[in-house]
Amino acid sequence: MFPNIKYETGSIDFQPGDILAIVTDGLTEVFDSRDRELGDSYIASALTRLATLPLQKITESIFGSANAYGKATDDQTLLLVRRREQGQDA
Repeated sequence: MFPNIKYETGSIDFQPGDILAIVTDGLTEVFDSRDRELGDSYIASALTRLATLPLQKITESIFGSANAYGKATDDQTLLLVRRREQGQDA
């Protein structure tokens, strides 16, 4: 699609119970009335704090907090994937 762009690949240690989050900058670049950015650290903190909840609840909490923090000025996307414990039913 972009012939002159080089992409890096890598791997992660993704253990059972871990959550992988893919977030667009529209969710982290939300500013409050004093022009302070919500930032990446909020997402990491929320994932740690809410890790035991169902993914839908985590998503609702993150989007709810971002919307309460400030006005969205860009598209906001959040993809959460949790690796299941071995032998866990679908």
